[in-house]
Amino acid sequence: MNSRMLGFFKHPHCNSIGLAHAVFLLIALKVALWASLGPAAIVGDANGYWKLSSLVIDGDVMMMAEPIAYRTPIYPWCLAAFRIAASTLTSPLLVIIVAQASLYLASVYLAGELAVQISGRSSARLFAMLALLPAISAITYVGFLVSEILFVALLMLHLLSVVRYTHDSTAASAAWVGLTLGLTLLTRPIVLLLWIPHLIFVLIKHFSRLEKGTDPVAIKHRFGHVILASVVVVALCIPWLARNQRLFGEVFLTEFLGRNIWIVTFQDGSGAGLAMPESESAAELQSRVNQVTGNDWRESNWRHTWTVSNLLTESGLNDPAADRLMKTVAVEAMMTDPKTVAYKTVRRCVNFWRCPGNQLPTADPDYNGFQPYPKTWFNKNQTANSLASFAFRFRVSQSVAANTVLMVLIGVATLYLVYDQSTRVYGLWIASILVYFSVITGVVEIPDYRYRMVVEPVCASVVGSALSLLWPLSQNRNLDPASETAA
Repeated sequence: MNSRMLGFFKHPHCNSIGLAHAVFLLIALKVALWASLGPAAIVGDANGYWKLSSLVIDGDVMMMAEPIAYRTPIYPWCLAAFRIAASTLTSPLLVIIVAQASLYLASVYLAGELAVQISGRSSARLFAMLALLPAISAITYVGFLVSEILFVALLMLHLLSVVRYTHDSTAASAAWVGLTLGLTLLTRPIVLLLWIPHLIFVLIKHFSRLEKGTDPVAIKHRFGHVILASVVVVALCIPWLARNQRLFGEVFLTEFLGRNIWIVTFQDGSGAGLAMPESESAAELQSRVNQVTGNDWRESNWRHTWTVSNLLTESGLNDPAADRLMKTVAVEAMMTDPKTVAYKTVRRCVNFWRCPGNQLPTADPDYNGFQPYPKTWFNKNQTANSLASFAFRFRVSQSVAANTVLMVLIGVATLYLVYDQSTRVYGLWIASILVYFSVITGVVEIPDYRYRMVVEPVCASVVGSALSLLWPLSQNRNLDPASETAA
């Protein structure tokens, strides 16, 4: 490397910032290409969200007319807001897809910012964005009306708020942590226990600084901040808790665990494939299924979650009661063969990272179930369509082998953050978050790319941070007011 090139990389206003902007622009162009192809058909979960947003538009903000216990309100509210904002246009889908494309790009930007905060090096932003540059599968969800894109953006905002709190431990930053956690929780409840690794992370940072005499915040103030953040989360959840109390007579956020574990208990393949247990709860479930179908329950598709759930609600149970009965029966079945259940659970936790992304939403601009999507220049341009088709055909996520290699690389990058003294606490925190998502998902779900895509930006932050530490020409920046040295 000659002196001119070396000077280029060592410039104090590191050219990595300009390169990061260039990479971000390339990602934006890629997202714009996919967004221009149009929406996926509004079916399945997308159809459910669309109907909920219609209730909100009609004035039923808490969706009381749809007595279900397995949804949270943020995405239907956002969908309704987008539709209202687009009410003067031919189709609201254009505005919705542009909004979701913007949310995806926000998650990319936040991944870069999180990498900088973790590593203390400005080059981490560039490496994180380079890690996301080849990503294709997650972008296909820009045109699908489900909560993943919004959830990922909120999750990244929340994680960044936690890091910022450790740098600037004020009541305002603590309240921001609570606000972002509450919004993320009300989008997808999987983050319900994410506060545990956060609290451990904050306390480790506090006591490590206390030993160095560099932490100006007293422990009593930290606990005050924890209480403040908790109050904000609870305050955000109270309206939805009250809604469920009024509809079902109980206070809860969601009830969906029974349907989840029904799949992993009775479905073959990734599930345990167990038999129906012999118990009072199982007998009640069978009786209710027989009551609705008029046939022997064994003749129904009883291993299918929604078949059983729908039959139970038709038999007179409300939504949370049906879910709880399914949970009881599934747990009783698990107790009959715990070894098989444990083996399949561990395998699902590993396959969270390895499963192929083969069931992705595809653009369907001619879908007429709802208002049509206006065709754009890209839709008519064969070159653009060919580019998208080529990238989609050769995407990495469809290969189990490639996903396995990526799993190993992410694991090595995480371990390196733990190994490096300057990022050890961050590495342990990020590792606990990645383990959290893989274990929670592996316990209750059959592996699917849709569940893994939510941690893609986090993984990019990990890889970007590790590469910036290894890159010899990276510029150091001390981002921590507590005077921790960024190596």
